[in-house]
Amino acid sequence: MAMALCCLIPSAAIGQSEHTKDIKMLVQESCVDCHDADVQKGNIRLDNLPAVDEDPVSITTWLKVYDKVEAGEMPPKKKRFSEEEKNAFTTALSKELREFDAISQRTQGRVPLRRLSSKEYENIIRELLSVPGLDAAHYVPADSDYVGIDNVADMQELSYNQIAQYLEAAEASLQAAVALFYKPRPSTKRYPPKRLGAYRKAFRNAFTIADNKLTLIKEPVEAQGPWTLFTTPQQPGYYTIRLRAQSARISNNAFLPKKPASPKLLPGKENQTVAIGIALGRILKTFDLTPETDTYECKVWLHGGERLCIRCPDLPFRNTRFATGTKGDIWEAVAIEWAEIEGPLIEEWPPKGHQALFGNAPLKRWTPDSGYLRPRAIAAGTGEKRQPQSFPGGPYFLDPETPKEDSRHLLKAFMEKAYRRQVSNDEVTVMQKRVLNALDQKICFQDAMLIGYKAILCSPDFLFITEKPGRLSGNELANRLSLYLWRSLPDQRLINLGRSGELENTSTLLAEARRMLRDPKANHFIDDFADQWLELDAIHATAPDNKLYPEYYNDGSLVESLVKETRNYVREMVRNNLPASKIVDSDFTFLNERLAKHYNIPGVEGSRFRKVSLPAGSVRGGILTHGSMMKISANGFTTSPIKRGIWVLERILGTPPPPPPPNAGAIEPDTRGAVTIREQLEKHRAIESCAGCHRMIDPPGFALESFDVMGGYRTHYRSIDKGTKKRIFRGDFRFEIKLGLPVDATGEFSGKPFADINSFKKLIAKEDRQIARNILNRLLIHATGGIATFSDRAVLEKILDEHEAEGYGFQSLILSVLDTPMFLHK
Repeated sequence: MAMALCCLIPSAAIGQSEHTKDIKMLVQESCVDCHDADVQKGNIRLDNLPAVDEDPVSITTWLKVYDKVEAGEMPPKKKRFSEEEKNAFTTALSKELREFDAISQRTQGRVPLRRLSSKEYENIIRELLSVPGLDAAHYVPADSDYVGIDNVADMQELSYNQIAQYLEAAEASLQAAVALFYKPRPSTKRYPPKRLGAYRKAFRNAFTIADNKLTLIKEPVEAQGPWTLFTTPQQPGYYTIRLRAQSARISNNAFLPKKPASPKLLPGKENQTVAIGIALGRILKTFDLTPETDTYECKVWLHGGERLCIRCPDLPFRNTRFATGTKGDIWEAVAIEWAEIEGPLIEEWPPKGHQALFGNAPLKRWTPDSGYLRPRAIAAGTGEKRQPQSFPGGPYFLDPETPKEDSRHLLKAFMEKAYRRQVSNDEVTVMQKRVLNALDQKICFQDAMLIGYKAILCSPDFLFITEKPGRLSGNELANRLSLYLWRSLPDQRLINLGRSGELENTSTLLAEARRMLRDPKANHFIDDFADQWLELDAIHATAPDNKLYPEYYNDGSLVESLVKETRNYVREMVRNNLPASKIVDSDFTFLNERLAKHYNIPGVEGSRFRKVSLPAGSVRGGILTHGSMMKISANGFTTSPIKRGIWVLERILGTPPPPPPPNAGAIEPDTRGAVTIREQLEKHRAIESCAGCHRMIDPPGFALESFDVMGGYRTHYRSIDKGTKKRIFRGDFRFEIKLGLPVDATGEFSGKPFADINSFKKLIAKEDRQIARNILNRLLIHATGGIATFSDRAVLEKILDEHEAEGYGFQSLILSVLDTPMFLHK
C-alpha cells in the first residue's frame, strides 16, 4: 500500500504553472514504472488516474498521494524528490484539492443529503409522540458507519426494503401513542413469596421458601442465569417496583431432598447486589441489599407484558451439589419477603402523545350504527413484542365535532414539529387530502389521521436533513445543533432563537451549546459518541473462551460494569473539560464493587458507580486500559497484539494502518503454551511486505499484552496444554487453569523504548495533539454528517493551535466545532 501511494498528477490537474514540466518529469521518473498498466504495485494503476476535477471518486487517492509525499514517505528512497521538487508538487496539488472543495461546496454543499441515524430517529420519535420508553431503533435500517460514526451522509443508501422498514417503524410507533380506551386505574399488586413466580431454568431448586421469604442461592455450576419472576401488566408506561428484601444466610439442608419442614434464615454477613431487569433483556435497577430487611423501590418504564427477572451477581458459587452431603454448610443467600408493582403511573389523560395526534376528540363506543367502518385493531406495547389491544365494551373510536377542521390544525402542528421547520398551507393541504379521502370513505377519525401521520413519518422532510448550499439559516442551525448535542429535536427556546435569527450570532450559538451540554439530554450525545468513537457497542460481539477464562463465563454484571466505567469517564472528561492526555492516563476512574474487585482495588463497596482515586503506579488510569477497551480489542478466545495495535492506531491516534496485502496470511495465537504471540509475530515481520505496517501496529499491541480478554491484569499467558497448574476462586467456587509463558510488554514507540504499559502511556500521552486531532475530526463528522475535506484541515489545525495551551480540553473541542465554516454551512 505504501508503494501504491507514490505520486502522479496529470497535467490537466496541475494546470499550466511553471512547475508543470518538472512535475511531469518527476512523475515519469518516480512513479509510472511501478504503477503502470503492466506492474500496478499495490493493485493500483497511476498512469491513468483521473485529474481531481475530472473524477470526484479519485479524490480519496489524491489525498493519500498528498499525505505520503508531504510526509516524505514517497516516492521511495531511490527516486526521492528533492525539497524543491516536493514543495512544487504539494503546492500544485493542494491548490487543485482546495479548488475542488470550493466548487463542490458552492454547487451542492459540503454535506450531501443525509437521513436520520437510527438513534436520532428513535430519540425524535420518542419526543414527537411523548412515549419516552418507545423502542423504535430496531425497526429502521441499520446504519453504515465511517470511522465508527453512524450519521455520515456518504455512507448512507436507501432501498425499497429500507422504505418498507420505515413504513413498519412509523406504524408501530404511532400505535404506541394511541389510547383508544378510558383512563386505566393505577393499581398496586403485591406478590408474596409463593406467588412471585420464581423459576430457574438450569436448576429448579436454586431457590426455596424459608421463614416465609423467597430465598435465592447460587448454583454449583459455572453458568449462572437469572431467576425469573412475575409477568408485568400489559399496559405500557411507568411503574414503581418495590422489593422487601435482605441479604441472608441459609443452611444447605434447606435444599436437600429431605429438607426441614421450616427452613430457617440467618442474617447475612455482608451486603448483596441485586439487579431487577427483564428476562433476557435490559437491567432496570440495581440495589445493594443489607442484612437488615428493608424496602427498595425504583420507577421504570415497562413495555407491557414483560417477564421480570432478578440477578444476584455477588452471591458466591457453590462447590457442593444440592443433593449430596449431610452436614449443615451455611450458604450466602438473598431473601425476598414480597415484591409489588404499582402503575401505570399516569400524569394526564389522554396521554400527551395521543393529544398531539388527535387533540381532545371524545372517545365513543363503536357499533355498526356509528356511521363509520369498524376501527382498526391497535397493537399494545412499546417494545419489539406487540399484541392487539382488547378492552371491555370496545372497540372505541374518536368522534370530534368538526373532524375536517380539526384534522388540518393537528396535521400542521405535527408536521412542523416532525419536519423541524415551519410548513406552508399548500404542504398541509396535500397531506390533509389523504385524511379527507379516508373520512369520505367512512373511515373513523383516528384511522384517517393515522394515514396522514404515517405519510409524514415516511416523508423525506422528516427522514432527511434538508439544507440548502451556503450558510445555514437560524432554523437550520437550531436543527443541526440539537442533532449534534442532543441527537434529537430542538426545544422551544432553540426554535425561537432560530426563527428570530439570534442563533446566527456566534456568542448566542455558543451560549446555547453550553446550556444544552448541562442538560441531561446531552448524555444521548456523550454516550453515543463514546460508543461510536471507542467501539463500545461491540463489547458483546465476543465471549471469553470457557476453558482459558472460566471465571468470566456468563459474567454479565462485569460486562455491564465495564461499559459504565468508560461512559462515566467520558462524561467526566466532557463536563470538566479535561485535557486529551487524560484519555491515555489519569489518577482516577469510575468503579463499583464488582469492577474494583476485578481491578484489585480495595475500599469500593456496593453497586453504585463513583469516582475513585487510583493508587500511585496503577495501570488503570485513562481510557486506554479500561477493561471495556481490552475486551473490545480482544477476539474472545485470546488476545491479539495486532488487533489491539490497530485499535489504538484507529481509535486513539486516528492513524489507521493500510489494510494487509492479500497474501499476508493470519496469525493464530498458540493456546497450547509452546510459543508466544510475540515470537510468532517476529517471523511474520520478517516478510518484507508485512514489516512496514507491523512496525506501527505491534508496539501498542505489545504494551497492552499485560491485560487478558476482559481487562484483568496478568503476568503470564494461559494455556490449555503446557504450563503450571493454578487454582483461582470466585466465592466458594474453584477453577483450574494453566499458566503458560510469561508476558513481554516491552517495545519501542516513536523511536523510544518502553518497559511496560505505564512507560508506554507516558510516550503516547506526548501525542496529545494527534489524539485531540482524532477526536476533533470525529466530532466534526458527528456534528455535520460530512467527512472532513482537504480544505477542512487548515481549520482543524487552527482550532488545535487555539487550545494547545489548555491541553485540548474535551468540551473545548466539542464547542470549537460550532464556530467553523463546516458547521455553519451545508
